[in-house]
Amino acid sequence: MKDKINDTNSSVISVIDEFDYSTQNEAYNEKFRQWRSNKNNPFAFNYKKDLKETVFSDSKGFVNTTVAEAEKHTVTGIMQILGVAMLLAVFMDSFFSRLLILILDAIGVDIHCDFFTNAFYGGGSEVVGMTVLNSFLCILTPMIYLHYKLKLPFRVEVMSKVNSSSEVLNSIALTLMACTVVCLPTAYSGESHDIYEFFMTSQSDDISLWEQSDFMLFFVFNILILPIFSELLFRGAIFAALRQFGDIFAIVISSLTACLMTRDLTEMPAALLISVVASIGMLRSGTIITAFFVRIIHRMYSAALMLLSVDSTVQSLVNRNTFMLAAFIAGAVVFCALYLVRRSKKQNYLSFYKPHTSSLRRYGTALASFPFSLIAGICVLEAVLELLV
Repeated sequence: MKDKINDTNSSVISVIDEFDYSTQNEAYNEKFRQWRSNKNNPFAFNYKKDLKETVFSDSKGFVNTTVAEAEKHTVTGIMQILGVAMLLAVFMDSFFSRLLILILDAIGVDIHCDFFTNAFYGGGSEVVGMTVLNSFLCILTPMIYLHYKLKLPFRVEVMSKVNSSSEVLNSIALTLMACTVVCLPTAYSGESHDIYEFFMTSQSDDISLWEQSDFMLFFVFNILILPIFSELLFRGAIFAALRQFGDIFAIVISSLTACLMTRDLTEMPAALLISVVASIGMLRSGTIITAFFVRIIHRMYSAALMLLSVDSTVQSLVNRNTFMLAAFIAGAVVFCALYLVRRSKKQNYLSFYKPHTSSLRRYGTALASFPFSLIAGICVLEAVLELLV
């Protein structure tokens, strides 16, 4: 009798039961299971089949849908809405913002734009205000779209319970080291650099940079608010949906998306690496707050480099290099100390997917899905053209 039961269990494929739930807390896992178990959910990978059974259809005869076909269908569906979300972000940045500027310019507001570049120009308050609004809409619009399409429980969409406080500190240490590697090439380019340079060159002797209200508005938004919403976009609903195929798959696809959305070849390496650190930090600690810290520290690090490099003097160069060296050493010391303390503890922090198809096929399906493939090509083309022009 026991052998018969074991034989029955071994013939049943249930991808929900096969998933590794050991890395997150029970409350998260319960909600994640419920979302995946909904048969009316087009974005849930919930294939279950007894290999000994077949289904008969009047139109098709005996139907024997495979787990590979189900996986391809679900991956394609998720990547399609991710592609639409990316299109919304590009539309808001490239078309809607310029249309809004044309309207504001026509009614007398001192704000203008160049349709051949991404530059805004005009009054200081107007430029900062438009930059803040444009950045916010480019993130908020796709984030709301993904939230309503995927309909994930809040506890699943936003990881909130800390499973390991030491992993929060470990992620901060990794971020300091990663920033030293990737921030230097981007410290002297990009929209943020242009805004900082504008304020540094326009300040008078009587008013310091920190006493300018427009600069403080941009600084708070760029350092604190924008990173939080960016992480809610890339580590929120879409990340949770991609986790159905393992944490590695979710990390790769979400980080690649964050990289592409910069549409800037000089910023892509930093976006990719910081996104990977934020993803791993969130999964290992159990909370998206870790990802917030990673992104905020990256922004603060970049801002510090720009503010330290106010001129090309030797002292400015020494200050910048001293800051970078100190940050890297601090990160390395904390990282090594935590490793030595925890090296005896063996714990699995990432959920690995039991593959029913090859990884190459899964990633190929994801990257070839339309319109993700289209918008990815547009982002790369725009980045190359911007570098050449």
